[in-house]
Amino acid sequence: MTVKEKIMEALGGAIKDASRPMAFALSDSTVIDGVSQAVEVNMHCEFDWSINLEFKDGSPVDHDDFYIQCGSGSDRINAIDELAEATGSVWSDGEPEMWPEVYNLVKENFDSFLNEKDDRNFLHQPAEELDLKKSNFFITIYEVIDDGADVWRYHWKAYYFHDLLKSQ
Repeated sequence: MTVKEKIMEALGGAIKDASRPMAFALSDSTVIDGVSQAVEVNMHCEFDWSINLEFKDGSPVDHDDFYIQCGSGSDRINAIDELAEATGSVWSDGEPEMWPEVYNLVKENFDSFLNEKDDRNFLHQPAEELDLKKSNFFITIYEVIDDGADVWRYHWKAYYFHDLLKSQ
């Protein structure tokens, strides 16, 4: 297995776990003066991923351009558009973290991105050389809470390959 394949293997667990903050935020509507204030997810939302790789031998990897936009900044497929369409049914099926359309779009963005970066030698190194405890995805979700007042909520977290692969 190559480093590129290991990235895609770890991606499944990261997508599932990263969707939970958004799912819970979507379900958490507040009532102000008798009016429900639902969280708004629309094309202005961002869903950004950084891939941070570390090798066991300590060799450096240039991460500066290993950044994938899956939301409104994406020039590929916008996973946030799909998420916005799915929000009406997030809780009706009882599985808030199960958004296969969003997962598929994020995976397509990763496939496209990694294919563009295919000339990077480290992507073709054996995955066994990766330090899975240090390699991670750093995910940032910016969601619009009140577009009129320009109020945003941020979720960010590092998802380590070791934990993601252990839980699969």
